[in-house]
Amino acid sequence: MPFPFLLLLALVLPQATPAAPAKDALTLLNEVSQRYADAKSYHLEAVEEKTESHELSRHWNKRLLTAIVMPDGRYRYEGNSGFGSATLVSDGTTH
Repeated sequence: MPFPFLLLLALVLPQATPAAPAKDALTLLNEVSQRYADAKSYHLEAVEEKTESHELSRHWNKRLLTAIVMPDGRYRYEGNSGFGSATLVSDGTTH
């Protein structure tokens, strides 16, 4: 399942700083794809915090994301937020 991996990776990668020019999305995805194309396993964790403020309200939200992928089709994806949580697990045989 490469899509959750790329999504988590995009959240984990450092953002471009004013001193460094920003790369376009396609270039970044190609670099990430080449770097991790031969990876047999990975474990990524991401924390996203978001604050929205308006004249009469303020909202804060936090999400925790985890992706663990191992050989033979084994994986574990987790997502937790104030709206609920979800886990997707496979031992290579059962999903």
